[in-house]
Amino acid sequence: MAARRVLARQLADLEAQEALARAGGVEGIHDLRVATRRVRAMLRLLQPVLPAGEVARLRAGVAWVGRSIGAVRDLDVLALALGQRARRLEPDLRRALAPVRREIRLRRAQAHAQLLEVVDSARYAAVRQRLTRLVRHGRPVHSVSRTGRISPIRIEMQPVQPRRRREATLGAVAGDLLRPVWEDVTHAGRQLRLGAGAATYHRLRVRVKRLRYALEALRSLPGTHTRRAIADLERLQSRLGALQDSETQAAWLRAYAGAVRLPPATLLAIGAVMQLLARRADRARVRAERAWRRFGRHQRDQRTLGSFALLRGAAAPVSRGTVPVHRRRGRSLAVGSVTPERPGSDPAPAAVGVARLNDARDAEAGAG
Repeated sequence: MAARRVLARQLADLEAQEALARAGGVEGIHDLRVATRRVRAMLRLLQPVLPAGEVARLRAGVAWVGRSIGAVRDLDVLALALGQRARRLEPDLRRALAPVRREIRLRRAQAHAQLLEVVDSARYAAVRQRLTRLVRHGRPVHSVSRTGRISPIRIEMQPVQPRRRREATLGAVAGDLLRPVWEDVTHAGRQLRLGAGAATYHRLRVRVKRLRYALEALRSLPGTHTRRAIADLERLQSRLGALQDSETQAAWLRAYAGAVRLPPATLLAIGAVMQLLARRADRARVRAERAWRRFGRHQRDQRTLGSFALLRGAAAPVSRGTVPVHRRRGRSLAVGSVTPERPGSDPAPAAVGVARLNDARDAEAGAG
């Protein structure tokens, strides 16, 4: 019942944080956003083995409410960043930022009111009901066979089998579900060496977040090694998040200054804050690249994916320097300094069926 328990725990967390977010507190909004992201990440991870239509509807519904939560949370983060940067300005410039603070408070109140409308809506109630039904009753789902074909099994959503057998069933497919998520991180991280722009860093951040949430959801499986990989992913996500926040906050201030008639002193203060944000973004970019190299140098993929592969009972060994994932564009996608696979070697067959979903996943909007 491992997957069922994970989904039930995430649904309970979502319901608990919803009550706190209604009060409008900063932490309550943040925790609700994290809770919705975890639910989305788990649904994405289990998509190959759950009813496709139901998962698609649930993910769309959770993403819809997530956008309303994000509108509030982004303004909270902006207000915090503005206060931190303002402390480094002269007193006159700090006072000149008063119109910006008022605007942020006004927009935040409006965004929170819209969020309350969303969580009180019939559509959100239907999403909650479908999630509850999936957790309580479950449905026959599928596994990925060694030939890459999808074959029906009964994963832990079915309460008719002994607990030990259910755990083993989840372990048999966990590695297949995890490999494509890890490969997405690998592919996105390789692009940092090309000196790409903000979109590349954002893409890596989104995929790092998905992998972290997936590992956190699966770490309860016995015999898996996830602690150090999760710690490295948290560090990398934090560095990438600082970069993303700095750039989006500077863009918000630039747009606001261009759309509203403001006193010269306020414009000067906004420019000073934007300079500080640009410096923070530069530092975050360097730290993010360093965190990525650390992640690759420690080769967390070998130990972590290898431990999940052992749960299958008959998985191919993970050789040093390779990532057991399917190929993309004819190349093996290794993390950091990991060496490529031997020429002519085949990817893990069980990952092929799961990998067919990658193109559809990448095409989705609102990946965050």
